[in-house]
Amino acid sequence: MRKTLLTLCLLFLMFMTVTAQIYTEPTYVDHYKSSEKSSPSFEITPLIGFQLGGKIKFIQGRLDINDDMMYGGAISMPLDEYGDVEFAYTRMDSRANFRSTSDLRSGSFNLSVDYFQLGYLRYTQKGNLRPYGLISAGATLFNSKSDNVDDTMTFSMTLGGGIKYYISDNLGIRLQGRLLLPMYFDGAGLMIGFNGSGSYSSVGVSSSQFLVQGDFSFGLVYRFGN
Repeated sequence: MRKTLLTLCLLFLMFMTVTAQIYTEPTYVDHYKSSEKSSPSFEITPLIGFQLGGKIKFIQGRLDINDDMMYGGAISMPLDEYGDVEFAYTRMDSRANFRSTSDLRSGSFNLSVDYFQLGYLRYTQKGNLRPYGLISAGATLFNSKSDNVDDTMTFSMTLGGGIKYYISDNLGIRLQGRLLLPMYFDGAGLMIGFNGSGSYSSVGVSSSQFLVQGDFSFGLVYRFGN
């Protein structure tokens, strides 16, 4: 199911990108070459969508995170006609299942997955319809809602792409898909306590690896300034 959904999302983005290449542009106001720049322009985009939870193998078992709705937002500023710098925050509230392959007990718990990312958007063309690719790096917080599991913060990267379509000079819509890659370094892991004794045990990875996740989102783009 996860692979099918991710494949459909990627096919949709490819279709939209191809469509953009043959689209006839409406009247476009170039905000990057305005001769009267009274203030720098920036965009705020609330986002909502769906995220794939993913799974990761530890030495002592496997952690599966359920797919669920995600939400968040992004603030971006133009660097030039074809590039923006952007800070994005997204969150998914979900449930995780630890399946033990050792003497530890299996268990499940609620958690949130929070992404804090600083990235770069590269547009393929100017106009009201703007396909783009993106890359970002930052941190991901796995925030456990259970007393049996400690919170974990780890380095992460994202790769993705999407399309912005501007309905007017100050309002647009945004469709986006991302590959999310939190990284667990050699020896890192989780502290869990499903044994009921009140003590915790560490579960770790034997080698550095990514927890592969993905998301697909929709947002309204609000543009401010010239």
